[in-house]
Amino acid sequence: MSRPIRSRRVDPLASLTADMRFALKNVDDCLTLRDGFYRSPTGRCHAPATVRALAERGLLRLSAGPDGLLKRFVLTPAGMKLAEELSRRATVRAALIAERQGAR
Repeated sequence: MSRPIRSRRVDPLASLTADMRFALKNVDDCLTLRDGFYRSPTGRCHAPATVRALAERGLLRLSAGPDGLLKRFVLTPAGMKLAEELSRRATVRAALIAERQGAR
């Protein structure tokens, strides 16, 4: 008699640090290297080690821009999916907190 196969749902965000999650949430268009940090167009800064770790996981990719002169990172489709998941979870968390405060 064989054992039943159990499928485990793996959380795609489990291997990400808090800095990586913050960077994924704040990559609007791209991250450009300036003054030793990668900056998003909104002005948020991220450490090069964080950006490198996201790139190694396939969530960001190096892009030279339309002219081929820029050194910037942009989200990959997998990175966009995780950024959307982070946004979805934040929305659900905010709704649950508001519901709990309204029940008091």
